[in-house]
Amino acid sequence: TTGGDKEGASSLRSSDRARFETMKEKLVARMKADPKLAKLAKNVRFTVTQEGLRIDLVDEADFSMFALGTNSLLPDARRLVGEVAKLVSAAPNGLIVRGHTDALPYTRGRSTNNWTLSAGRAEATRQALADNGVALDQFVRIEGVADREPYVPDNIYDPKNRRMSITLAWGTVESARGSAPDELAPAPAPEPEPPAIIPIAKDPDAARMSAPLPGTVVVKKR
Repeated sequence: TTGGDKEGASSLRSSDRARFETMKEKLVARMKADPKLAKLAKNVRFTVTQEGLRIDLVDEADFSMFALGTNSLLPDARRLVGEVAKLVSAAPNGLIVRGHTDALPYTRGRSTNNWTLSAGRAEATRQALADNGVALDQFVRIEGVADREPYVPDNIYDPKNRRMSITLAWGTVESARGSAPDELAPAPAPEPEPPAIIPIAKDPDAARMSAPLPGTVVVKKR
């Protein structure tokens, strides 16, 4: 790698950071201006990672992106994804869409599990982004990772672990497709949020919990 290549990469990274900050400010402003979206501000998180700018759309005890146990986006969530699409579609960066669940398993005997659910929700989010103007070529990866990358590591049952991540990758679509995650330049690690104490009765996904085995300790999902 020549000095010129390094300088070019550094310049590109700086340009991306400036673009990401501008897009973040625009999305926040649009949400504040729309009463229906303003109430969802607490469900949108921005984090700069090794992959790029990650926009997390997280669940809460009283709000869910999807209908219970399905990959059907609810109206408010679809509206929010539409606003994200309007911004990211104008960027030259590639997109990584990743579905996440909490660690609560499904009841025994069901064919669905957290892997298929997270993958299905990732695809549903990709489709919603495409419906709102994101070109097919801009997508780099669409994947479901179940409960393997919790947003709140200290509480794997926290509703915030159920989320969709839409990441604007560093560089262009072409460079993002040519780089594995471990080849991307490091970025400061985000500080984890403390687990929230949320009333169990409000949890929209409570029906997913398996019946406990005899002699086991039941962990109430929040």
